[in-house]
Amino acid sequence: DKADVNKAVFAATEAFRLGSPWRTMDASPRGELLNKLADLIERDSVLLASLETLDNGKPY
Repeated sequence: DKADVNKAVFAATEAFRLGSPWRTMDASPRGELLNKLADLIERDSVLLASLETLDNGKPY
């Protein structure tokens, strides 16, 4: 709906205006964080799949 779109556009505009440490971070630390995230997702993949199943009702 139009109100949701307007809220999303406003939030994105504000986030861009305020900036983010992510934008100014060197590639190596960003890569380390992404690799850590990937490790955590792999570690908890069964739990995440179960939660997603509950969310949308499809078996994994």
